[in-house]
Amino acid sequence: MTDEEAMLTLGEITAAARERTGKNRQHVATEMGINYRTLATLERAELKTAKGPLALTTGRVEKYYGWREGSMREFWENRRQYAFGDVTEELFHDEEPQGLVKASQLTDEELINELHFRFIMRDRRPHNG
Repeated sequence: MTDEEAMLTLGEITAAARERTGKNRQHVATEMGINYRTLATLERAELKTAKGPLALTTGRVEKYYGWREGSMREFWENRRQYAFGDVTEELFHDEEPQGLVKASQLTDEELINELHFRFIMRDRRPHNG
């Protein structure tokens, strides 16, 4: 995959993720803590550097969409291994956790659901005393 194709891939995947939120670019950029134009440049694949997107930008995008930390940089550094059109957002997701999961690995919603379940189960236990 060429640099241009890799940028197009990142742009398309990032734009599709934003569109699924139902929020406009300005709103998402504000929530990410990046400039609107920075997000627009990424989504439109207008970046003109062989270094790819800035680490600060990719880190915030990854965190916002729940992608694996460093996944965009990893893709960029290995872009020559991929065929254009074969990369999907799934590449940026964590693998399914095996066994016990740490609270830090859960989304806020998953953590709230887990705590809710534990309180329900606690209240169902017989009380002694």
